[in-house]
Amino acid sequence: MLPNQDTMANHKLYRLLKRVTEGDAQAVETLYYDYGNFIYFQILRIVDNESIAEEILHEVFLHLITLTSEKLPRVGATSWLITVVHHTTISYLKKREIRLLNAASLDQLAGKNYLAFSSHGIEDDIIEKLEIKRLLSALQKDTRNIIFLRYQGYSFREIAEKMQMNPGTARSRYARAVGKMKKILSAWWEE
Repeated sequence: MLPNQDTMANHKLYRLLKRVTEGDAQAVETLYYDYGNFIYFQILRIVDNESIAEEILHEVFLHLITLTSEKLPRVGATSWLITVVHHTTISYLKKREIRLLNAASLDQLAGKNYLAFSSHGIEDDIIEKLEIKRLLSALQKDTRNIIFLRYQGYSFREIAEKMQMNPGTARSRYARAVGKMKKILSAWWEE
């Protein structure tokens, strides 16, 4: 059952957005103080970078303060806001060609068992980076480039275009490289 207009009018966020469309400066300030942190952390969940999240937060608020009454949410003001935040974030990243890291990042590839021995001080971070560098040095340059591009979030099709090869070749070289790195890590864990 869809909420009627009276239900939406009782929703705090909807009322604030409606006031913003009417040019109420106090509503913009209230919107920022009441929902700014919520929006910021929604963005931060996606980008995992505080300075980029702050830039996108400004983009979201620019979108919200230029909102017209025709664009007000008809149902679910909070869900609508989350959707606006998500779309603005993705649009921002695409415009600036910023790649999100995928789940198979090199840090995760190293595995929790490998990293669990450290207390994660600055020295441990340096050692981890040196170990990853050492791990990658065991690969051929082309294969290392495939790993780096994949780590940056490129698809196999995009990697193949950049490296002028077949997408299947890029995928198989990546899979072999990951397998090789896992074997090396296993040997290191046994030491």
